[in-house]
Amino acid sequence: MTIRRTFSALAPLLLLAACATNQTHTPVPLATEATFQPGARVAVSRYPVANFIAMTPGKAAFAVLGAAASISEGNSFIKDNGIADPAIDIGSGLRKGLMEKYQLVEAAATEAPLNDDSLASIVKNYSASDFVVDVKTVGWSYRYMPVNWDSYHVSYGARARLIDVKNSRIVAEDSCARTSKELSEAVSHEKLTANHGEYLRTKLSAYAAECANELAKRMLKIEGAVAAAVDLGEPAKTAAAPGGNAQIPYLKAPGQAYFKEFLTKPLPRAFAIADNAHFAAAWGARPKDPSRPVDIRERALYNCREVAHKECVLYMVDNEVVYKGE
Repeated sequence: MTIRRTFSALAPLLLLAACATNQTHTPVPLATEATFQPGARVAVSRYPVANFIAMTPGKAAFAVLGAAASISEGNSFIKDNGIADPAIDIGSGLRKGLMEKYQLVEAAATEAPLNDDSLASIVKNYSASDFVVDVKTVGWSYRYMPVNWDSYHVSYGARARLIDVKNSRIVAEDSCARTSKELSEAVSHEKLTANHGEYLRTKLSAYAAECANELAKRMLKIEGAVAAAVDLGEPAKTAAAPGGNAQIPYLKAPGQAYFKEFLTKPLPRAFAIADNAHFAAAWGARPKDPSRPVDIRERALYNCREVAHKECVLYMVDNEVVYKGE
């Protein structure tokens, strides 16, 4: 079997790997503005980083084993180069649009990412919110074009829902997908991955902004842009202290906002960060999930490793900054 034939046979498997936990939904636009009351609280869901597929000709030749290797290499590339999953930034853009149009307010962040995207799980985990903007990446990848083995294109897809927590129902639902199909849009593997994946980062950023604006208009009936190019670049590494305008190391805008929310949480509490822009927190004497560590430090690190897919460090414990820098 040639590599081109193997690629054709492997494509459905890759799609299945990317979307295995997601069902296909018929788009449901927001029915009426009367759904909202001014001052209602709206949150953005968080999930562990989705598998990224990096498909090269050599891996395509090994079918199922090649698919596994493509996911492993893709995840490593994303992690090592600090490229964040765009879903939470898309969700933040949609929430921004809702807040501005319907006079809603930002809800408190949750302690840990969701591992289950069922309606019941989201309602349970976001019970303090009135609505949840639930955006999840269902597939992202780069892969070679069979007509030219050193020509690569980038694909991204996400599904989005607006969930009414108090009434336990989905009030709007849609999806968005982007890819570069033409050979003229393809780039070499070297260009794709050079400078810590600068081209890939830029392409994903453009796709994410397009998806946020498309979903805002089609699903939420919001005219006008809710997002510019999403910042998926190298995170800042400046030192920080709580309070004031200082920035937490590594974190982008959603993480900085999450930390401010964390400062309102009860003691004991801990906040952990990773050098690929991911973060997590823990608070309270005992975890809601009994499988997680009781110790507040270990629990925050556990939560962070789960989303960052790498080691994390503590930034703050209770009211003390314990981060010592690099």
